[in-house]
Amino acid sequence: MNLLQNLCPHESILLVLGVVLFLVLIFLIIWKTVKEQKIGILFPFFLLPIVMIAYPTVGSVQYNEGKFQFNTLLAQYLEGSMTDEGVDEFREKYQVLSQSCKSNHDSDMLTTFAQAQLATGNYEEAALMAERTLNLRPDNLLARDIQQRTILLRQQEQHFREKTSQLQTIITSYEEGRTNAERAKRELTGILSEIQLPDNIDPRSALIVAKALSYTGHRENALELVNSVLETPGLNEQVILEARQLRSDIRAGHLTLVQETPSEVTPDVLTINPDLTREILNQQRFRTRIWTDRLRENP
Repeated sequence: MNLLQNLCPHESILLVLGVVLFLVLIFLIIWKTVKEQKIGILFPFFLLPIVMIAYPTVGSVQYNEGKFQFNTLLAQYLEGSMTDEGVDEFREKYQVLSQSCKSNHDSDMLTTFAQAQLATGNYEEAALMAERTLNLRPDNLLARDIQQRTILLRQQEQHFREKTSQLQTIITSYEEGRTNAERAKRELTGILSEIQLPDNIDPRSALIVAKALSYTGHRENALELVNSVLETPGLNEQVILEARQLRSDIRAGHLTLVQETPSEVTPDVLTINPDLTREILNQQRFRTRIWTDRLRENP
């Protein structure tokens, strides 16, 4: 491992000046020795070049240690074994490393950032990190693959957002009495039958899908999805409160369609769309915000 890779500009300057000063002092010691002059007065001055050389070296050691720790945390996230505390540490490490001037010139670290953003469902940030990697290393195949994958994933995410927006509109219309139960069920079933779940769902969008499942008579599947959301580490408190309230409403039977007359037979959502079975919903992953400029506003 080259500890002097990816030095920040000020660290490079310190290192060069430190080496030059050290060599100058060595030369002075030799010269004074040849002249048979006292050299003891020079020894205290060696402290300065030692500090100037050690500072960037220590910084590189700390940076490489941070990279190792971040890779370990990323592996834990991919395995699904991360806790709330682990997500906090994951975010902290990402913040520290991404704001370090060292990572700006470290194509391996930028690729890891892209992998982390992709794994946590932040496709726009993943694409940006992959682009930064390719600016440094145009031959980086992993970064190019991530860049290509994010194009498809962002399209899927946009389609999913459109569908959940439609679900929310129908639900709101029914709850406000502007749509009757029969029509609401028919429209909700139509959307749920064709909806495709992205690799990582936004937690709030998942709650909309769960609500629609409950309204169409699939309470157990709705609860499965809500419980999966609640088991996701690193959620913000507002989402947790919303999920708990929704779970309570579903269990209490509050989210059912009240029909005045028997409705026509509606195709079963789960038969048409296996993505919404309990087995699949139990394994669903959800977006986790790690570090972006928007993290303070939408963690």
